[in-house]
Amino acid sequence: MVTTFLYDDPEHPDRQTGSTTTAAYTSSDQLLLMALDMWERQQQTHGRGTCACGWPIEIAWHSEMNGWLETKDYLCEVCTVRKGEEVWHTIVRDTRPPGHPELPPFEFGKTTTERD
Repeated sequence: MVTTFLYDDPEHPDRQTGSTTTAAYTSSDQLLLMALDMWERQQQTHGRGTCACGWPIEIAWHSEMNGWLETKDYLCEVCTVRKGEEVWHTIVRDTRPPGHPELPPFEFGKTTTERD
């Protein structure tokens, strides 16, 4: 819920004259927003979605990405305080240089690496 304060008195611009409040989201509204978010993410990844790591499948699973990813670990001060011991998070970076040729089109079974 958001409250917006109104200041409509020209003689006293610092004096509040009223307010408006937006309605709270219903559970149906929240469900629709979650569905929209999922649909928009799929559109960004051509309908394939994302891997559990959060990367788009056509990048994360593409065999041409072998050797182009680098990891770095960072200490999270907030998680460390919460848990009472050091908590490190790993991020993954795409290290392909600017101007590197685009990846070939992603195709399951063709540009993926399968387990023997």
